[in-house]
Amino acid sequence: DIAVELSHHAAQVYISTRSGCYVFTRLGRGGQPLDFSISRATQLIPLAILAKLLPGLVNNKVDFRNFGLQPTGTLGVNKFPIINDEIQHRIITGSIKVKGNVKEIAQNFVTLEGGETLDNIDALVLATGFKPKYPFAKEIIEVKDDFYISLYKHVFLPDDEWHTLAVIGVVGVGGPVVPVSEMQARVAVEVFAGRCSLPSEGEMEKEIAEREQWWLKTGASKYNFMRVNFVPYMNKLGEMIGAKPNLWSIFKEDPKLAYHVFFGTTIPTQYRLQGPNTWKDARKHIMSFQEQYLCPLSTRKCAPSAESNSHGVLIFIFVIVFAVVAIMLKA
Repeated sequence: DIAVELSHHAAQVYISTRSGCYVFTRLGRGGQPLDFSISRATQLIPLAILAKLLPGLVNNKVDFRNFGLQPTGTLGVNKFPIINDEIQHRIITGSIKVKGNVKEIAQNFVTLEGGETLDNIDALVLATGFKPKYPFAKEIIEVKDDFYISLYKHVFLPDDEWHTLAVIGVVGVGGPVVPVSEMQARVAVEVFAGRCSLPSEGEMEKEIAEREQWWLKTGASKYNFMRVNFVPYMNKLGEMIGAKPNLWSIFKEDPKLAYHVFFGTTIPTQYRLQGPNTWKDARKHIMSFQEQYLCPLSTRKCAPSAESNSHGVLIFIFVIVFAVVAIMLKA
């Protein structure tokens, strides 16, 4: 983002990267926000397969090799994307040039690994991240390696006997952050009120250690120890307070709603269908989600697409498949 902004003003901007990166744009299929592609249905795709498919889906917009951004590592496992709509255009016009790792910095030039020298450098921007600190609770919250906190479900301190402290929003999300923070806050309130019990300190420490070991095996940096996938994490938090949507019970009462919960965008409202603090208009909001999103954009009426007319057929197929699976499970 910094490089793109500066490229509109500086004569030349360079980006130095050790391992490249995947670039996602803010808009996805059909011009919808990228978050709209996150659904429960997509979670059925094994991570190993998804990691191989995603680079191809992204490469249909950006060939990372041609842009000098070819990343190392596996997308979604130990390499995560950046979100930017303009960087490829700035690179292709020459406003930004992608370079390798920096070896040496002198008064007004930079030497790269491999021997290339960049002259007439006026300024360096070190976009190396940040170190989280909690000076108001430094004796309570331990920051490991300058950027990692061991929290149960990324919220609770295992050794907090009374569980009266919750850390909200300190998590890297593969998706929208605000719904995750809201769900964390809901869980925290239920714990504070005594309506949700946490495991023992030993059990929480064990789960944290297992999560850390998994990340170590992926080869990801320790910064990513705080990273979660949106739907699985929301489901885990929802399970703690009984707010995770039970797809089978929803299907028995309302197959059409079940279809939208399963195949539609995973939105916070789905976690208001069941459990504490349900919302009477949750179904209406879920069913009209697409229309609400499009409402401010519909400044000119257009004929409906063939895709919009196919939803009824998809719902019918979903009901049949779900019914067959239910019969097989009972047999």
